[in-house]
Amino acid sequence: MKRIILTTILALWAGAGLAQSAGDAEAGKLLADQYCARCHDVSADGAFKQMPPSFKAISAYWGEDQIWSRIMFPVHTSMPAMWDFMMPENVSHVTAYILSLEEM
Repeated sequence: MKRIILTTILALWAGAGLAQSAGDAEAGKLLADQYCARCHDVSADGAFKQMPPSFKAISAYWGEDQIWSRIMFPVHTSMPAMWDFMMPENVSHVTAYILSLEEM
């Protein structure tokens, strides 16, 4: 029950801040290496894979708001909710890094 309440509060708080500020792609790369690389291919020249999706694949199919909200509030249980680990600002950095891969 506490998790549901916390999730609701964070969603309301974060919803106002979706894409709140342009993230720093370089900082996002460092965070991705630390938090995401265990499961995802986070490299700029990585394999274009579906499960779990590589960051290159995510950049091709998802928009900024969708990436941000999926990181914060994953739709599946195999990925931890990043709000347990990262502040919304850091999620914006990771989102900026992912979006930068689309340009490469």
